[in-house]
This record gives sequence, C-alpha cells and structure tokens, in this order.
Amino acid sequence: MPFKTILVHVASDDACIERVKLAAGIAEKFGAHVVALYITSPVHMPAGISGRGASHAFLAEATEIAREKGAALEKEIIDRLGSLGVKSWEWKIEEGDHLETLTHYANLADLAIVAQSEPHTLEDKVVMQIPDHLGLHAPCPVLVFPLHETAPPGIGKRILVAWKDKREATRAVREALPFLKSAEEVILFAPVTSNEKFETGRDISTFLARHGVNCSARTSSDDRDAGPAILSLAEAENCDMVVMGAFGHSRWREMVLGGATRHILQHMAVPVFMTH
Repeated sequence: MPFKTILVHVASDDACIERVKLAAGIAEKFGAHVVALYITSPVHMPAGISGRGASHAFLAEATEIAREKGAALEKEIIDRLGSLGVKSWEWKIEEGDHLETLTHYANLADLAIVAQSEPHTLEDKVVMQIPDHLGLHAPCPVLVFPLHETAPPGIGKRILVAWKDKREATRAVREALPFLKSAEEVILFAPVTSNEKFETGRDISTFLARHGVNCSARTSSDDRDAGPAILSLAEAENCDMVVMGAFGHSRWREMVLGGATRHILQHMAVPVFMTH
C-alpha cells in the first residue's frame, strides 16, 4: 500500500528544511497528504535548572519561546511545501512530550519523518524524548533523516535492506515495499550463522521477487558488528536509503535501542527507514 499520509516533525534545527523537502518529494511521488507537526515543549531540562519553581519557570519561558519560533516557521514551511508541489498539507502545533505527541500523530500516518538526534549529554539520552526513538513506538514506519545532510532529489533509487530473520526486519521490508518496488536497485544484506535453520536470505529474495523487486544479495558470516557493516556497505554501494528493523528491549518501563540500531542512528549518513 502506498504512503498517503506523511507526518514530518518540524523543529528549529538545521535539518528541518531538508526533512520538509524529503517529505514533499515522497508526497509528490505517492500523491500523499503532509502533516507538518511542531511541538513547543522543550526536549530536555538543562542541568543547571533545579527546584520545582525554577523548573516551572524555565518550562514556561522555553515553551513561549518555542511558540514564537513555531509561528515564524509556519509560514516558511507552508510556503516551502507549496513551492515544492505538495497539493495537500496541514500545519499542527502541539505542546507535550515530543515522543508521546509524535506517536499519537503517527497513529494515523503511513510514514513519519524525523531527525537523527544530535548527541549532547547523558541526560538527553536518558530522557528518551529524542525523535529518532520513534521507531520503537510508532505504529507506522519511521524515516530518520541524518543531520548535516542534504535531501536527495529522488530518495530510494538504491536501497540497502538490512535483513535478519526477525519480526522487526520482516515488518520493515513489508512496509517499505512502495519504495522497494520503485527502486532502481535493491541490495539485500543478510548475516549468515552456522546454526541458522532456514536459508532466510534466499527466502526473503524470493518473497521480494514475487512483489516485482529484484535484489542482489550480500552476506556476512559475523553479525556481531552488524551496525558498522551495514553503514559501510551502504556507503560502498552508494545507497541513498537503508531499510531495517528497529530492535530494542524494555528496561525500567522504557524501550531501549539495541546495539546495532543505536550505532546506525548515531553514525548514519543516509536516511534510515525502520519499524519495530
């Protein structure tokens, strides 16, 4: 099923306009509606803020500043969507936890586009409000756009599928079929272990072929360093997208990213399409 509703996270970061351009390109390709979502609440509390009164004052001031930035961004984003040929869009501004709000809007989206997180302090990582963790929570696939990169004019021409015989990877492949079917080349990367019961690389290739997706396979006998291997192959093959499952586990009532997923989100250089 093609993407008909695209949610894009709007913020005052350097990659915001590139995310909007990416959303516009995908919307034009699939005839989709774009929901541009801006969240006024600050993502984290600075380390120097302490005490209930001080925290409340900081949040109130930061939220008001964010509202002003949102108002300034609204016209720019709407004008940009129109100039990029998007025929259907809407602007949403909300206050609340970033991850919770994004997840709420993702409930009725076919694809969500968010930014790679800029690593700052340990506190930021513990808060778990950073947008690129959306892949562990959203019911729709999430396309994470790397910081400090430029949106390619036609994303999805050369796609690397990071395959693993797990539910998360299977769902990612199914959800990515609109991209995979229109790609010029799809490269399947599947680690092979000695105790593997099924020839999953061959099986997924057959599955994709039945959907009209012809792919070439690459294998690895060691998946301990899967994250670096995936990014290295994507660069070597000049891929403009990686499709993968977002792996994580529950800890202290929160979802924590798995090692390979965390590495890719930290070091990615091309957009990463993921589902959990």
